[in-house]
This record gives sequence, structure tokens and C-alpha cells, in this order.
Amino acid sequence: MGKQAGFINEAGDVLKDVLKEKSLKLFNDPALVQKLIDQCIVKKETPQETSYHAHVCLYKNSPGHLALTQFGAISQEKKEKKVQIIKECAEESGVSRSAVLSARKGDFQDEPLLKQYFFCINKKSQIQNEAGEYKTDVIRKGLTELFNAEEANRIIEKCARIQDSALNTAFQSFKCFYNEAPEITGVF
Repeated sequence: MGKQAGFINEAGDVLKDVLKEKSLKLFNDPALVQKLIDQCIVKKETPQETSYHAHVCLYKNSPGHLALTQFGAISQEKKEKKVQIIKECAEESGVSRSAVLSARKGDFQDEPLLKQYFFCINKKSQIQNEAGEYKTDVIRKGLTELFNAEEANRIIEKCARIQDSALNTAFQSFKCFYNEAPEITGVF
């Protein structure tokens, strides 16, 4: 998880600068962020132990219970909001669990309920409006928490394309983001 979030490199070293940069976006308090890094980012015997220790320590000691996820560092509040949106959209769309699980593995079945589910998530996340148009400023803000501005813009240009309907726009964007930004694929 630490590697996927970009906080631990292949050698198992903690990339404190990356974690500091991303944490400052959440807390905007340099003293607090430095305290959390000093307290929680300790290299252990294995990268897995390092990641686990960091996750537990940050969760226990940060305001709002910061969580390290495969998407990066997010507050407990943001995590709970994402989970709530996913739950609501699954219920509202009536999508089958198997269709969602297949999509999470890269098998995007061309089925209307899955498209409704993705569109619902995008609307509730304020990524698309009711007409299906993208709110690129919202997408850009979210992506720059994980990527540099150049990479975020590249992903937006490739994936935020209007299709023949709002449902197809959402569906195609999820497929594209799955391939272009695997760091965020767990958000559905």
C-alpha cells in the first residue's frame, strides 16, 4: 500500500518529502505535519512493516484520523464520504455486485446499470453535472493531490472526454482512469 501511494520506494525507503507534500495539502500546518512524520515514519525491517506502522500511527495521532490508502493520504472524513457515495450509488442504480467487482479487476461490462452507477458516483463527487459535462477544476484538484500538475492535465485530457450520453461519458472515463491512473481505481 505504501508503494502504491508513492510513500515507499522499491527498496523500502520512506519518501518523507512526498508524504510531507501530500500531508500539507490535507492539514496546512507544517509543524503538525513534521511532528507526524517524525513520530510515524520509521523504517522497519520490511516495507510492509514500515507501511503498517505509518498507517496505524498516522491514524491514531492525526486530526481527522489520516489514513494511508492506495490512493494516497486521505482523511477519515473523506474516506467515509467516498464509502457513503459508493453505497448510495450502488443502491440507487441497482448495479450487481459482480459487475462492480469485475470492473474493479478491469472487466468493464457494457451494461446500463453499471453506467448509471458510475454516473451517480461522478455526480455525487461533483465530477460531472446532471447534463454529463465534466467539472475539470474538481478533477484537477483531486488528481494534483496524487500527481504533479503536468501528469494530472495529461490524464484529464485523455480521460475527461464527452461521449454521446452522460452515462457513456461516465463509463468511458472510469475505464480510462482505470488504465491511466491505477492509483485511484479503488474509488468505485
